[in-house]
Amino acid sequence: MNGRLDKNMSVSMVIPFFNERDYVPLTSAKVCAVLQAITDDYEVILVDDGSTDGSAEIASALARQNPRIRLVSHQSNQGLGRALRTGFGAATRDLVVYTDMDMPFELDLLREILPLMESCDFLFGKRTGPRESGKRQVLGTGYNVLVRLLFGVDVKDVNFALKVFRREILKELDLQSQGSFIDAELYLGVIRLKKRVKSVEVAYQPREFGVSSLANWRNIARILREMLSEFRRRGRI
Repeated sequence: MNGRLDKNMSVSMVIPFFNERDYVPLTSAKVCAVLQAITDDYEVILVDDGSTDGSAEIASALARQNPRIRLVSHQSNQGLGRALRTGFGAATRDLVVYTDMDMPFELDLLREILPLMESCDFLFGKRTGPRESGKRQVLGTGYNVLVRLLFGVDVKDVNFALKVFRREILKELDLQSQGSFIDAELYLGVIRLKKRVKSVEVAYQPREFGVSSLANWRNIARILREMLSEFRRRGRI
């Protein structure tokens, strides 16, 4: 495997962010360099979810300088799920890749990961190594247990920010999450559709700048509400 995709496969990289001014230029440059080594046909979609720290202005400047980069913005912070749905809706290439702006895994691994899509429809990453904190370790473990119990699926790290899927799948899904339940909703959707699913282990990289806001109690409450809503709507798989 040489790390290059089949010439007929193209990539849309969707990266949501909120107040990540230190990461925006670093991640954008790294993503473009890696994708260039994988395919001649790619786009990087940066989704600003109402940033107030100048991140959007930095991303806008990058988009003006590089035609491969596109910026879509929310006027106010609406949550990870809404940001991803916006990014997915803006994607135009065959494969959609989603990760976070803080680069939770070594992006060079995409050279090994993306060619795997020639034999599957949906791929998700499973982290190895510790999380950023003991609190997030406990919350993450408890959340995955709830997803397994409620929906009857065998998944141990549903929220890790590495998902790759064929864009055509979006036509068959009805994603509704506003918050971080979007990861589980996406996974559950492709399982229900009986798509070809693969997982790949990746070493987790803790963030170097800033502090994640995903583990605050407001976001946790939203995840639980959306999880229960999905269970009432569809039940177990």
